[in-house]
Amino acid sequence: LPGPLLGADWAERPPEIRWRRKVGAGWSGFVIVGDRVLTQEQDQGNECVTCYELATGREVWTHAYAARYDNPVGGEGPRATPTVVDGAVYTLGSTGMLHALDLQTGRVRWSRDLVADTGARMPEWGYAGSPLVLDGVVIVSAGGRDGQSLVAYRTSTGERAWAAGTAAAGYGSPFLTT
Repeated sequence: LPGPLLGADWAERPPEIRWRRKVGAGWSGFVIVGDRVLTQEQDQGNECVTCYELATGREVWTHAYAARYDNPVGGEGPRATPTVVDGAVYTLGSTGMLHALDLQTGRVRWSRDLVADTGARMPEWGYAGSPLVLDGVVIVSAGGRDGQSLVAYRTSTGERAWAAGTAAAGYGSPFLTT
């Protein structure tokens, strides 16, 4: 892989902590794109998509919306890791809110509610699959009945492009395979 070579002996030369900051509850991973770091986190009654500056950890922008998922066994907060393609950030919150945000500003391009769109029931452990962006659509596991298990929305408008399948939503991310 291209990039800096990492030292293998951390006992002799441990990594240097550049910055540290508290983030809200959740199970989302972090995505690094250029000089930005993105994740999803819980802030009391809001799920948040947050963008930080890679070099300093300074908050660049936050998109917050009213949603809260908490389960005594599964824990609190969003589960899916953001997907970034062509300057857009696609996120799926634990309650089924799908957002397309501008990478630079955090401005909402469009939003969809998977439960309302498909008649699906929210999975017991919350929505956890990261969006897949492919050929101008963003694909998510909605878990809706009657041919609405997997749903694709146009990246440009959020308009539904297609839907298929009858399986309940799983906890993995959609992926392309042959």
